[in-house]
Amino acid sequence: MANERKPFFLIRLGLQRPVTLLMAAWVILLLGAVAYVKMPVQLLPSGFSAPFLWVQVYYPNATPTEVEKEVLKPWEELLGTVSGIKRIQGRANANWAGTFIRFENGLDMTSAYNQIRDRLERLKARLPAGAGESFIWRFSPNDEEILSFAWPVTEVYDDLDTFINKNITQTLERLPGVSRVDVGNFESRKIIIEPHMDKLKAFGMTAAELFARLRAENWVLASGKLRESGKSFWVRSMGKMSSLEDYKGIPIRPGLLLDDVASVKIIREEKENINRLNGQSAIFFKIFKSSEANTVEICQEVMAAIESLQSKEPRLRDTELLFLKNQGREIENAIDGLKESALLGGLIAIFILFVFVRRYVLTAIMASLIPLSLLMAMSALYFMNESLNVMTFMAFMVAVGMVVDNSVVICEAIDRNQQNGLANYDAARAGASEVGLAITTSTLTTVVVFLPIGLLGGKSQISFFLEKMGIPVCLALIASLFASLYFVPTMCRFLLAKRRSASAPSEMGMAKHYQNLLALCLRKPTWVCSVSLAVLIAATLMGKAVPSGERSALGVMFRVHINFPGKMSFNERDAFLKEFENAALKDKEKLRIKTMHTELEEARQTAYVNFVLHKLKGGEMPTSEVIAIMRELVPKRAGVSHQLGWRERTRQSEASITLSLFGPDSDMLLGLAEQVEKRLLPFEEFSRVEVAPEAQSNEEIQIQIRRDQATRLGLSAMDVAGALGGTMRGTQLPLFDMNGEQVEVWVRGHEDWRENIEEALQMPLTRNTPQSLGETRQVALQSITEKTYGKTFGSILRRDRKTAITININTDVEDRDSIYDIIKTELLKIEWPEQYSYDLGERFEQRRHDKKSQMDAFLYALLLVFVLMGVLFESVLLPFSVILSVPFAVAGGFMALFVTNTVFDLTCGVGMVVLVGVIVNNAIVFVDRVQHYARQGIAIETSLLAAGKDRFRPIVMTAASTIGGLVPMAMGDGAIMGVPYASLGIVVIGGLVLGTLLTLLFLPTLLQGLFKLRDSFTQRGS
Repeated sequence: MANERKPFFLIRLGLQRPVTLLMAAWVILLLGAVAYVKMPVQLLPSGFSAPFLWVQVYYPNATPTEVEKEVLKPWEELLGTVSGIKRIQGRANANWAGTFIRFENGLDMTSAYNQIRDRLERLKARLPAGAGESFIWRFSPNDEEILSFAWPVTEVYDDLDTFINKNITQTLERLPGVSRVDVGNFESRKIIIEPHMDKLKAFGMTAAELFARLRAENWVLASGKLRESGKSFWVRSMGKMSSLEDYKGIPIRPGLLLDDVASVKIIREEKENINRLNGQSAIFFKIFKSSEANTVEICQEVMAAIESLQSKEPRLRDTELLFLKNQGREIENAIDGLKESALLGGLIAIFILFVFVRRYVLTAIMASLIPLSLLMAMSALYFMNESLNVMTFMAFMVAVGMVVDNSVVICEAIDRNQQNGLANYDAARAGASEVGLAITTSTLTTVVVFLPIGLLGGKSQISFFLEKMGIPVCLALIASLFASLYFVPTMCRFLLAKRRSASAPSEMGMAKHYQNLLALCLRKPTWVCSVSLAVLIAATLMGKAVPSGERSALGVMFRVHINFPGKMSFNERDAFLKEFENAALKDKEKLRIKTMHTELEEARQTAYVNFVLHKLKGGEMPTSEVIAIMRELVPKRAGVSHQLGWRERTRQSEASITLSLFGPDSDMLLGLAEQVEKRLLPFEEFSRVEVAPEAQSNEEIQIQIRRDQATRLGLSAMDVAGALGGTMRGTQLPLFDMNGEQVEVWVRGHEDWRENIEEALQMPLTRNTPQSLGETRQVALQSITEKTYGKTFGSILRRDRKTAITININTDVEDRDSIYDIIKTELLKIEWPEQYSYDLGERFEQRRHDKKSQMDAFLYALLLVFVLMGVLFESVLLPFSVILSVPFAVAGGFMALFVTNTVFDLTCGVGMVVLVGVIVNNAIVFVDRVQHYARQGIAIETSLLAAGKDRFRPIVMTAASTIGGLVPMAMGDGAIMGVPYASLGIVVIGGLVLGTLLTLLFLPTLLQGLFKLRDSFTQRGS
């Protein structure tokens, strides 16, 4: 007992105060239960501050060229004064401009948001009339709607606005936790004022004069404060309209009312877009929650409220509401799946332990650390104000097989001391003490490897989620260490009886075979090193054959993007989509279609058809076949193309690579893009190479002003453009309060003017110069303009203040490195004019960054483990020997990927880093036992054989239990944000299998050589 280590404080405390220990166990169970019940449940963890903003500015009825000139370029100039911007990507579309602003990592996004809002206010002063409505969007997982549904409406009632607002929107918004309800695909009623051209001419008026007169109506203005008879009164000037008749009675001139020269009506205009569900027009509702609310509970309350509305309101009762999204149900399904996987992994781990120990009580003691560790971790998360989400349960799924490792080592040591004749108390004290340092070291090495995991994504969203996964794993492992040192020795003291017989024959046989094999390895170190080197070489070759790329999980949601040519009319696009919808719905049951949501804006050339499938059951068509058939169902038309995008909580598109070309001239860029397209199309590796449809030119009517004639009449280009724009686009007047409903009021040209350019050009303008005898005061717009036809882009892309065009490339090849090599080679063959350049897209940059981050994280993990072991062992030699077990684990990981034909992606990189911390645990336990015998003066070979005998069973048991806990993950098809995580389990399992095998054989051989080398240096020094 002279060499017995002094027991840790926790070991002494547990053994000496068992009642206190029992109370502590009850407190842990109680706190864990309370935490589980009270912690908010979300799909994804909150708190991520994304380093980007999206800004959208509207310019109604403007072409992309106008939007670029009047909105996007001035906006880019103002953004040049904002600090911390890394990249600006803007797009000018018909009617609006959008800007994606990416900031430097680590920047204070609240300050950035305030700067952008300030620049947006400055921009409004520079915008043309009619433009200026804008919004800024900040990313947050809570920004997505938690529930959405559609109400198919075949008949539009006059009071539909009031019904929706009072009976649906307000009812749902009154629920606790609901922040707002958005209503889509529904045109509210509007008051439209349309002047008659012939009547305006008869009264000698122009549309511009009428518009100016109407803008001065329907106001309530604060006029100041009046003091009278010692009292103070606020004065307001009341010019508000109270009825439609008030509008009709507006005096335009003495004796001339608005009703005399214009029509005033309330209408519900037809929508300028397509928004259908299962081929039918519908109104869409999206429900959003407040940030701190429990998503599952709110979704349940919203569903109950909707059911109540359906029972009360005949209009809702007579139609079927179609639910497109229920995040509460998604969370329950995702978490239930992870719970089942974690539970199954735990049961597999417990079964493996029982197979080894063949004793119910000992298995129960080892397995008790699973609930104890996870409950303690959950309690800590509760006090850290964290939520229960898929990352939390994924972390527990990873940890469930690892938390028993410490208890296995301690229980095995205590059991061995019992068999050596020690009483229960002494055996518990001695056994726990001899391995206390080893399990502390191994636990801390596993914990520290999670520190660099955040480097795998920099400061990105995936990095944030990886950190959120690492924290519960670390807490569970630390809790496992605490429970192993505090609870397990005392449980063994009171519950574990001494075995009546020796180990089972099978167990003794395995240990005996290992002893013989280890003795042979120690006698033949050259053979061991040669075999180990051969394994590493084979793994290197296999690793090179493993493709490196990205993977997406095919779930129950996908989207078909349909790109139309610019010459295709809106009605033709509508007919095309209806043909596709009818073909898909014809085999609705066979294709497992639950909902089909079709979206198309009139001003855009891209339509989206979003599919939600029923979950796959036995005998049904798999999702991959459904998608293949759906591709064939898209009608074939000249100039129409399509692609697929996955919608499992990701924006990833089938266009797996996006090239961007930059330069000052759009036509030149389009020519270069066509050259790139021709060079890449012949390669079999690419299934589609296409210039983005938004870059294709469309026809537009251009009104050229004859400046000399306009000047003689005292008219400027702005007068002409303003008159035409006001007529075609319309001018919005102040809102009208109609029975509590805020109704938009618009004055615009007559329908004939807006649909026939020849009619619009007959619009009269008022000359601003004195007319000669016989000349009229008014002139027709046609007399001072000229109509021509030109080309415009469907959308204009700009990046960092340069015009850009994108090329979408599809490929089924998983090895993306070879694909990028082909693209780079072909791009270098093109002569690029000065000021023109290209890049391979954000995915290429992200892949390059991920590779560097993975290598950095791996090296940092190695360094941290080495330093920690050096501090705890007070040695440089021993940590070096332990670290050499890592290459074999990595080799095993690559072999597993090769055998299972799995792509090396980001989750594989996470698995490699986790391996560093997991595989050294076995080596640490072995080395610690060797040191124990060496300190007693036993020869190194004898020490190695004795350590092998003592540590064979716990090493194999811990590795097997960890592997068993990860089997459900490796065999599952789950995904987070569209990224499957099975590869993480595959890598760790493969690394543990090979790493454990070589740890038991190569490590003793290596230690034998290192100790001999040390002894030779010591002898020389003496």
